[in-house]
Amino acid sequence: MVSFTVLTDSACHLLDVYLVSGTVHQTKRLVPGAGGSTEISFSTAADISHGSLMIYAYDRHLASYYVTSNVSVNFNKFRRPYSTVRGGYGVFGAINMLIEAY
Repeated sequence: MVSFTVLTDSACHLLDVYLVSGTVHQTKRLVPGAGGSTEISFSTAADISHGSLMIYAYDRHLASYYVTSNVSVNFNKFRRPYSTVRGGYGVFGAINMLIEAY
């Protein structure tokens, strides 16, 4: 089991967490906790004694874009194009990334 706490500030609105170890690949998408800390845990029966942990933190604009835009194949679903850019398509936003080998 891998368990840890991510400390965030008010600019972080969405977290994507990836655990990669050999053939094990687990992901979690979380909204950060209101108190500035988010508990995250992964459990697996496989050996995860070494690998990588990747954490992506998105600001308000990118979080909104990924949650509401049509960024994946959604059959039989109409989704209106989403944008934070006037007169265009897309989003201005910020992402912070951490990759940690263990």
